[in-house]
Amino acid sequence: MLRGGSYWNEADHCRSAIRNRNDPAIRFDINDNDNDNDNDNNGFRPVLAAPLPNSRSSPMRSSGIEPEQTDLRRPRPGPDPDPPAAAHACVAPGGSPSAARLADPEHIDAAIDVTCRGKHARPDVAWFLFDRARHAARLCAGLADGTWRPARFDLLYLRDPKPRVIARAPVADRVVHTALAMLMEPVLLRSAAPGDLACRRGGGQHRALLRLLRAMRQFRFALHLDVRAYFPSIDIDVLRTLLVRRFRDRPFLAVLDRVLESGRGLYDSPRARRHARLGAAWPPRGQGLPMGAVTSQLLAAHLYLQQLDHLAMRSWRVGGYTRYVDDLFLFGDRRCDLRRWRADIGEWLAAERHLRLKHLTARILSCRGHLDALGWRIRRDGLEPLPVMLRRLHARVDGFARGERSLAALERSLRASLGQGFLF
Repeated sequence: MLRGGSYWNEADHCRSAIRNRNDPAIRFDINDNDNDNDNDNNGFRPVLAAPLPNSRSSPMRSSGIEPEQTDLRRPRPGPDPDPPAAAHACVAPGGSPSAARLADPEHIDAAIDVTCRGKHARPDVAWFLFDRARHAARLCAGLADGTWRPARFDLLYLRDPKPRVIARAPVADRVVHTALAMLMEPVLLRSAAPGDLACRRGGGQHRALLRLLRAMRQFRFALHLDVRAYFPSIDIDVLRTLLVRRFRDRPFLAVLDRVLESGRGLYDSPRARRHARLGAAWPPRGQGLPMGAVTSQLLAAHLYLQQLDHLAMRSWRVGGYTRYVDDLFLFGDRRCDLRRWRADIGEWLAAERHLRLKHLTARILSCRGHLDALGWRIRRDGLEPLPVMLRRLHARVDGFARGERSLAALERSLRASLGQGFLF
């Protein structure tokens, strides 16, 4: 064998090697053709913890799905590798985020491409692109000398079918949001837990459903926890403290702080609280991230609750732990464990993040039944779309009939949504 440990042909043959009773100092030389006392049993070989994707013994090779952690009873926490920059158009090349990189003309130009992708027909985007060079130069100059200031958000009151208050920024501000996200995303994902699957390459709704289905088949009981009014309840001061720990460049943090302050108190108006069905006492006024901004999506999904992910998987050893933004899914074989984890999570959210669970006594479900999650009903034998998902599909078809969607866009949308039901 090769010095340092290896295997000759395929990873399937990787195993611990025997030394017999030979002298450990004897090494095997693959270029030695004399018949001396060299012995190929000396040394060691690495042991694979799981089959490789291209291995003949991999059970998922034929399905085209990359294998994940197959045993969810004892999670193996640890950060996922950074996504390749060439494969993800919204990820900037390596390097520490800084204001100089943020104001780089090439970086701003790439952010414009990502922001305006698929939206060229919208009037505000078309007008921005009509004078693209001037707008890009103005953004670069403002970010470089520290004079850039975000404009106010416009609020959209939607029902999907849940009532939501969506914040819409001008196109120029959206470009800055995207430029910030492109620099922050590789840093935040570097320490993301395997159970954090929202808004990231290699994750997403398909991967979350796959993980939940596997956990339903493996464990006896399931528990679904939801954070009450998550985006309006995020404490800006706590979030700022978390950002200072990750990023050191003060001008970069100053730009990010302006974005956070521009959305502070966005849900304080009586109309916004009434539409979003927010209580008079909760969430507290003067807090919150604007739902709809790219930076808010990234920070809420991967930074604010990241410590909880590692705490649940490393310290509490929660089996099958999965989080999709503010939806937490826990699995176990004993109801008492789930009750204890439910109490621990509620206490940690209140003490460390100033958040509350929507249901303090959320029901513990049997995995022999079903779990409603992410618009789908999950059973051990497969998936079934919920009525809310069917309504969304009908709305997309109606949009095509009214001329709001092209046929190619409708096909991509339906294929992505319906593909979840045909994964298994």
